[in-house]
Order: sequence, then structure tokens, then C-alpha cells
Amino acid sequence: MMVFTGAVKNMFGAIAGVEKAAHHMNMPDYDAFADNIIDICEAVKPDLSIMDGIMGMDGNGPSAGNPKKVDVIIASIDPYLVDKAAHDLINLSVEDSYILTQAKSRGVELDYTVVGCEIKELFCDDFDIPFRKSMGIKRRGLLNSRILTYFRTKPIVDKDICIGCEICKNNCPAEVIVMKNEIPDFDYKGCIRCYCCQELCPEHAISIKTPLIIKALTSKRS
Repeated sequence: MMVFTGAVKNMFGAIAGVEKAAHHMNMPDYDAFADNIIDICEAVKPDLSIMDGIMGMDGNGPSAGNPKKVDVIIASIDPYLVDKAAHDLINLSVEDSYILTQAKSRGVELDYTVVGCEIKELFCDDFDIPFRKSMGIKRRGLLNSRILTYFRTKPIVDKDICIGCEICKNNCPAEVIVMKNEIPDFDYKGCIRCYCCQELCPEHAISIKTPLIIKALTSKRS
């Protein structure tokens, strides 16, 4: 949902249990949710953030991504700078990152100095960054319109892989998943596109489908 999970978003773990679902439901807009993540981080005020990047993950994580060996450890008293260094490492711009875009708009300083090496020495140019091509359209709010439900990305289920465990159904913040013949069925009109279902599926049976018209529009932009 947020494209990148790092030191700032890690503070969402300070929200207890099912309360996380309430945050997703109350703020389905991506920029608003990013602001919420920043508010939580500011409230917690971590003294030190350490990102273990020895083995990272690209693609649609945290369960359905691809393990990626990077061999780095990033640490700072400023979680935003940890994330900015990681963004630079994988060539993810601030403009394509909801959390750092909102942080920058709130005056957060994102300049840093690397101690011990140059960031270019560690650069990884083959990271699969989720939703990168459609970011601009989403940020302008076009894809957040419920009128355009059928033009939005959406989770779909591979029936041949799904085992009917109901983890997606039980963890859906919007409660728009029902089981039909032991297979999840989505009410896309109520789906808030948080993709918790895809992230939590233990069998990787849920993927994110991008409509052809959106693929065409975003390919022209990139």
C-alpha cells in the first residue's frame, strides 16, 4: 500500500492488534494514511532506528515479495534518514514514496551524510518496486474515486493455489471478503485497496491486478 516499508512505517507496530484495521478503514486515502504513519512515528519518537538490510525484499511484500540479498545495515537517530538512504540505495525517488513525500511536505529534512562508504558503492538497480508506474495517477486522486472502481488495481485470487484458510477474510479492515465454495470473494466497491489480503496470504494465492487501461496510461508516463 505504501510502496516502501522502512523505519518510519515500522512504528505502525506501536498500534495494538485489531486497532490497525481501524486505521486502515478510517484513512483509505494513501496520502492520509502516510500522514497517519508519520503522526505515529512522531508520537513514539524512536531513539535509534536500525534497518537490517543484509537480506531485504522487493516486489509485493511482506509475505509475497522476493528475498533480496543487499548486505547493508543502515542506522540513524532519525528514522526518516534511514528510509531516505534506503530509497537512494534502490533508486526509489521521494516523489514515488507516499511516506517521504508527506514527510517532506511537512518540513522533514531529508539530507544525510553516509559514514564509512559512498551510497553509490551500495547501489542496487534491479529492485522490483511495487506500483511505481501508477503512483502519479493515484496521488492525484483519480484511482481513489469509488466511481472508478473498475479502473483501479484490485486483489484477485488464484483458485488453484488458495487453500481456503480465511486469513484474508479475517484480516480485511473493510470486511469486504466472503468465502464462496471455500474461495475468497471480494466486494470491490467497498475495497479500500490496502492489500492486507495479498500481504498476509501464506500461499501467495492473491495478486494485484492492474487494468489494461491503467497500464497503458502509466506506460506512456514512464
